[in-house]
Amino acid sequence: MRIDLTNELANLLEFVASVGIAIRMNSAYNEASQYNPHKDVDVMYLADSIHNLDILGRSIEEGRKDKIMSACEELISTFKHYLSPLPPNARMKGDPKSSFERNGDYLHLPCAIDILETIMAKVHRSC
Repeated sequence: MRIDLTNELANLLEFVASVGIAIRMNSAYNEASQYNPHKDVDVMYLADSIHNLDILGRSIEEGRKDKIMSACEELISTFKHYLSPLPPNARMKGDPKSSFERNGDYLHLPCAIDILETIMAKVHRSC
C-alpha cells in the first residue's frame, strides 16, 4: 500500500525552491552579494541542506517504509544540528546556525523539520 505524501512532497518542493532563492541571492545574481563576506559558507550550508533529499526520494519511490523513516531521521538530525550553536572547539567551516539565520528571509529549517516529521507520522500510522 502506497502512502499519500502529495502534500508533504509539495511542501518539500517549496522548501527546495526557497533554498534555491537563498543560494541565488548569495551569488552573482545579486550584485550586493559581492560584499557579503559569508556568502561562500552560506551557499555551502544552503546547498548541503538539500543535497541529501534524493535519499528520501528514492526511499519513497521504492515504498520502503524503513528507509523513509531512516532518511527522515537523518535529515531532521542534520537540520537540528544546523540550528544548534557550535561548541567552542568545533572544527567546521563557518557556523551553519548563523548561515541559516542570515538567510532567514528566504527559508526556515524548522518548517522543513515539520514536513519531515509529518512524513514520518504518516509512515508510522500506515504500519
